[in-house]
Amino acid sequence: MSLKVVVLACVAVVAQCDKAPVHAPLPIVYTPRPAYHAPTPYHAPEPAYHAPEPAYHAPEPAYHAPAHYEPEYPDVPPKYNYNYGVADGYSGANFGHTESRDEHILCPVDD
Repeated sequence: MSLKVVVLACVAVVAQCDKAPVHAPLPIVYTPRPAYHAPTPYHAPEPAYHAPEPAYHAPEPAYHAPAHYEPEYPDVPPKYNYNYGVADGYSGANFGHTESRDEHILCPVDD
């Protein structure tokens, strides 16, 4: 019997909670519109900074410019041979190459 009373109380609570609370509406308040004034025009201030005259003058260089160096190249190109060979032997690939040159390449080196 006490279980029936508890269930009936729970149903009553759920039925009461299902309704949204009712509040009185807030009164309407009328206020005057805000008054806006036109902004004052902007005038840029006069510059307060004046660039000073430079106090440092660059000295003349103490060295002399080097003479122009023009590398000398031979008129005839060097003789150059290049051979390349492939010996497959059904995928037993034997790649080989040879190259030869009569002269060495000389690069100018700055001292």
